Amino acid sequence: MKKTVIALMAAGLIFTGGLAAQAEDAPRTLTVSGTGSVTAAADTATLYVVIESRGATAAEAARDNADTAARVRNAVIAAGASDEGFSTANYTLWPEYDVKDQQTIRAYSAQNSMKVVVKDLARTGQVTDAAIAAGADRIGSVVFSLENEETCRAAAIRSAAASARKEADAIAAGLGCTITGVLSSTASTTRTAPYRALMYNGDATAETGTELTPEKQEITANVTVVYEIA
Repeated sequence: MKKTVIALMAAGLIFTGGLAAQAEDAPRTLTVSGTGSVTAAADTATLYVVIESRGATAAEAARDNADTAARVRNAVIAAGASDEGFSTANYTLWPEYDVKDQQTIRAYSAQNSMKVVVKDLARTGQVTDAAIAAGADRIGSVVFSLENEETCRAAAIRSAAASARKEADAIAAGLGCTITGVLSSTASTTRTAPYRALMYNGDATAETGTELTPEKQEITANVTVVYEIA
């Protein structure tokens, strides 16, 4: 019995010694966070143009909707929208039932939401008015964005990383330490919500056209770095 206890105590001493050696070998670290941001003017506008049609039959509602969509497409492209950026965002066709008799179909409704991209932002208002004049029922939203968002995101991350290093150098100098390397780092970015003009119903007959002015886009990056110090 005594031999067993002595053996266990010896093993415990060896294990404890191993932990002490490992702790001594562990690197000394300094964890610092930095923030950077980039502001840029929006260079792309995306409109969601909604066309609604109603007919006695599903075919009639769909046909009327398609005819209006064709007119709207030609009108917005002529007003300055991108031909390549034109696409269908959503399309629905459904029966309308009688309020008193849910088995009786009164009519059919079709709704087509079209995505329209405008590269020349100065023409955004003209494109909006052209869509309404050609028969669109409303503009679901207007979203301004950055085509080169990844470039701005990378610039914001670089700025945040530089900020983190500057702060780390200051802390290390104050502690009498030296930064010898980077053990790990993480980065995240956020962008300010794009400008939206929701449920716009334009007056295409007005003497002055619609003016839509985008806000500047700001991308903010946060970087956390674990430095090794000596």
